[in-house]
Amino acid sequence: MREDIPTKPGFTDQIPADFATAPVLQYLNLSTNSFHSKLPANIWKAPNLQIFSASFSNLIGEIPNYVGCKSFYSIELQGNSLNGTIPWDIGHCEKLLCLNLSQNHLSGIIPWEISTLLSIADVDLSHNLLTGTIPSDFGSPKTITTFNVSYNQLIGPVPSCSLAHLNPSFFASNEGLCGDVIGKPCNSDRFNTGDADLDGHHNEERPKKTAGAIVWILAAAIGVGLFVLVAATRCFLKSYGNRVDGGGRNGGDIGPENENDYYSTI
Repeated sequence: MREDIPTKPGFTDQIPADFATAPVLQYLNLSTNSFHSKLPANIWKAPNLQIFSASFSNLIGEIPNYVGCKSFYSIELQGNSLNGTIPWDIGHCEKLLCLNLSQNHLSGIIPWEISTLLSIADVDLSHNLLTGTIPSDFGSPKTITTFNVSYNQLIGPVPSCSLAHLNPSFFASNEGLCGDVIGKPCNSDRFNTGDADLDGHHNEERPKKTAGAIVWILAAAIGVGLFVLVAATRCFLKSYGNRVDGGGRNGGDIGPENENDYYSTI
């Protein structure tokens, strides 16, 4: 028995958490409502839910962790006021074909776990506040037909291994993006494929940190060497002074004693 709930617009309350416990619910459409509330924390635990749409429904807050979403084929949450980051455990949604989180206020990096989804075809993360780079792993899924990250704050090269066939408009309005896919050369000194970190910091900063560490090590070594030299010098001077004092006293005593012994012998 299949249970589908395509709701009509007009809901103003929060999304009932009971949906997550409905044993035969497969399709749930809550779009174009005015919830002004968060998604239920257990929404992804619905045992047989395959399609979940709550687009343009005035949802707020963060996206719950994707725990238990193994049956989902489509997640549509575009046009809301969701904030925070995209949960990294989206990799649990093993059957996911479509992910639409566009037109929200999501920030942070794009989790590389999306690229581990073997069946993923359509990804829309456009019109958010995402930063960092596009992980090179996004060139792996051969099924991907849409990967829209336009109107974010992304930087670095667009992986060209299997994204080259996509429309360049999918990467528009990200001033820091570059590469053959969008026809914008990358500055080789700043962006190298695979060298950019996910948080937007690049390996060009690492030599500076390494040089700083070397300077500190050399300074510490010199300091220790000077300390040992000063300590050894003080020990030598003290030992030498004791020998000189001892020798002087012994010489003064020996002279007269020898002289008396000489005359007494005579």
